[in-house]
Amino acid sequence: GWMALDLGGITPILWSFIERDEIVDMLAALTGQKLLYNYYRIGGVNGDLNHEFMSRLGNWMSRAAAQIDSNLGLMNENEIFVRRTRGLGTLDAATALRMGVTGPNLRATGVPFDLRRDHPYLVYPELEFNVPTRDEGDSLARYMVRIDEIRESIRIIDQVLHEMPDGPVMAKLPRLIRPRPGRAFGAVEGPRGAYGVYAISDGTDQPFRMRIHDPSFVHLQLVGPLTRGNLIADTMAVMASLDPVMGGVDK
Repeated sequence: GWMALDLGGITPILWSFIERDEIVDMLAALTGQKLLYNYYRIGGVNGDLNHEFMSRLGNWMSRAAAQIDSNLGLMNENEIFVRRTRGLGTLDAATALRMGVTGPNLRATGVPFDLRRDHPYLVYPELEFNVPTRDEGDSLARYMVRIDEIRESIRIIDQVLHEMPDGPVMAKLPRLIRPRPGRAFGAVEGPRGAYGVYAISDGTDQPFRMRIHDPSFVHLQLVGPLTRGNLIADTMAVMASLDPVMGGVDK
């Protein structure tokens, strides 16, 4: 939806907001907030899934795939959108790997790298899902990879809903957590690529050093090379397909 809006198309974002509002309301029912959820904790999560959340999610899942496919037709079958993005801002796999690109932008070049599968964590080894890729590496390919990942996300959620066991949602931890002195790096697969946190502990309850790796900082560096020689109007199409978030670029 946002990509269409950046290219001057208003209707797709309005239809997408119908689904977005439903998802936001579900998360608000679970966490009490609509934006900054603060749900995850060291040792677990803030609370168990409640009845309202599960009821809303079940209703949404029953129609999600069909509704999303209907909405996507506004862009996938739109000749103007396809012609404005096909062959634009083409990125090859070698350059993507050299620049440190991850997530959908990397997979759109044909590289099937996904931390959930290649360096699995949590329950991902127990789930069945595909890693969508495209070979073209252009703006349309980056969009299509994200569309394919929506369907895979629905598939993952469906498996988790049916296989999630009962039990505690939070480990018993001291009020103040003091990790032993040392350093560690952890990374997860996010919607825009690999998110990483590097932390150094000096044995106190405060981190001695902490640095956050956000894929948007890396992906924004591609705008120059991918738009060189193109029309200025095409810059927005390339940026929208890279999908950076400026909050992740601020270092």
